[in-house]
Amino acid sequence: MSLKYNISPKYSFLKEAILDVKKNFRSTGESIKSGRNHLKIIDLDNKKFVVKSFKKPTAIKSYTYGNIFPSKAKRSFDYANILLSKGIHTPEPVAYLEHYTGLQFQESFYISEYYSSDYDLSVLFTERGDNKTPFKDSETLWTAFMKFTLELHHQGIDHLDYTRRNVLITQQGNEYSFSIVDLNRIDFKSLSLRDRMKSLSRITSDSDLVKMIAKYYSAESDYDYDKCLYLLQYFVREHQRYWDTKRQLKRMFK
Repeated sequence: MSLKYNISPKYSFLKEAILDVKKNFRSTGESIKSGRNHLKIIDLDNKKFVVKSFKKPTAIKSYTYGNIFPSKAKRSFDYANILLSKGIHTPEPVAYLEHYTGLQFQESFYISEYYSSDYDLSVLFTERGDNKTPFKDSETLWTAFMKFTLELHHQGIDHLDYTRRNVLITQQGNEYSFSIVDLNRIDFKSLSLRDRMKSLSRITSDSDLVKMIAKYYSAESDYDYDKCLYLLQYFVREHQRYWDTKRQLKRMFK
């Protein structure tokens, strides 16, 4: 088995421990998410890091990843460095590892610094019937979040999985700062209004909240509210159709 990797110069002194991540992944660390991909918090040299183990690819993708297309771990590492260079916060990238058998890609790991946030974007979305207490400073947070989103869009950053769990929030007094995670699916390009609303359509399908997103986005930008709302509603419907179709196909082939 062969290994491709890149380690940030800042953490070159941890090279031996980083290269052993695959060997030790199952037996060490604290799991914070499992499923298709597995995230763990690990300690190296008395400092916390997050390791993301990506699901093993299909047989076809095992030959294209790394040989034709970059792996998800490499994209996460590269995109994190691009975001930081643009002044957009994301946990600092530490390394990525790609394991191969011959030319066949097996699995990959992305390592970043551990980032302690106060919330994620879910605090703004207490959908009807949840019996949750609304976030007490929602007006300020909505405005701050839309300013952050506009900054992403102005910088030509289209996070293709811009969801509640992937936007982390830190609060200092009445000020909020944001960090984005889950970075392997990002486009860097000039964004049209369609692109912008498509990105935001992944956050919620609740009709009242969709109107609220359009309201705040148009208020913080030069875009017309009606145009924002029309496109946002359209992409929310498309997004829902996609998942409905996917669920139906899963049931059919069980």
